[in-house]
Amino acid sequence: MPLPPNDTGVLAEHVNGDVLFSSEVEESGRGSATTQLSMVLADFAEQQQKEMPTTMGGEARQAFSARRIQALSERFSFLYPLVYVIEYLVFGTKPAARIGHVRIFRKRLLFFWPVNIPVTKTSVSYSAPLTVAILLYSEITFYTKSLNDEWMWYMHRYTTFFLVLFMILLVCCVYTDPGFVRPAYLETNGSHIGELTLKEIEAKQRESRWEMVNGQPQERKWCSTCEIYRPVRAAHCYLCGLCVYDHDHHCSVIGVCVGRRNVRVFLFFVITSTLLTLIPGLTLLVKLFFDANSLTAWQFGIGLMLIAVLLGLSFVVGFLSLMMLYSLAVETTTRERLQNAYADKKNPFTRGLLRNILWHMCHRTVPSLFDDDFVQLCATQV
Repeated sequence: MPLPPNDTGVLAEHVNGDVLFSSEVEESGRGSATTQLSMVLADFAEQQQKEMPTTMGGEARQAFSARRIQALSERFSFLYPLVYVIEYLVFGTKPAARIGHVRIFRKRLLFFWPVNIPVTKTSVSYSAPLTVAILLYSEITFYTKSLNDEWMWYMHRYTTFFLVLFMILLVCCVYTDPGFVRPAYLETNGSHIGELTLKEIEAKQRESRWEMVNGQPQERKWCSTCEIYRPVRAAHCYLCGLCVYDHDHHCSVIGVCVGRRNVRVFLFFVITSTLLTLIPGLTLLVKLFFDANSLTAWQFGIGLMLIAVLLGLSFVVGFLSLMMLYSLAVETTTRERLQNAYADKKNPFTRGLLRNILWHMCHRTVPSLFDDDFVQLCATQV
């Protein structure tokens, strides 16, 4: 029976009547705490046995790694409402279709015709860099105002320019098709019901096929999720739920894959991010070096902290920019470099250093998977 209103719930030393319990607490079924804990552990082990294979191949390990990355990024979920509000105001809550972990919204941009915009499940991740950029810019503006230095205000114009460019390129990276591959299950048995477990991914694996590219054999692996033999250099992203042409990597910082269609924009984005932090960092460093005597202790201390943060970020993002430039120059993806794909054989895709760079900078972007016919097909499967 439930506790009466005047009962504090504290058991007296000498009790002659019945022991009462709160209505919010469920009965244990006469089992001890040890028994209940054993039941919970047994249920967990049973669920793990259903989902986890005895041995994990390459695809299952990638899927498992993707889930760990997703769990890590969710630690910053307190920042997600910023992107939730942006996407709600721009796209609303009802997508035209869904495929994998991607929602497709059909929107009219300014005076252009309606376009299909893919929004991945992990797009909320860019709330972190966006928040950092806004906070740092606000602090730099406040600090520049406190110094009231004409040269500082002049250099602040460049910071403002690169902040605007940063946001434009961020939107172009996140809300663009990176080069998704059309899955085969839409034409065979309809869309997947839920997500495949690691055990199902491992059980549905098939032997790879091989294709000759410029005299070099290239592997085409089977994708259990998309039910296709992936094109050469393509890979499945278990965070986006689809395969991606020329898959470079999934950037968990902004929550989007980098592939054939957006690698050039992503390169411009990381270069812009580098300049956005490097220019104000060097500006403050010069100011503190030459005018340290004219600054108060508070101004000098805040300036040092801003310099440390800005130059630290510029070093990290600048290193990423150099790695991306190197990858494009030698015509390899980040994925291929990490796997040492061409350690003992010739790279069949390279055209030469200069031609590789010119091709990536000047080639025309291939059409997106999300044309009207494909979106309509996906909509019928929802």
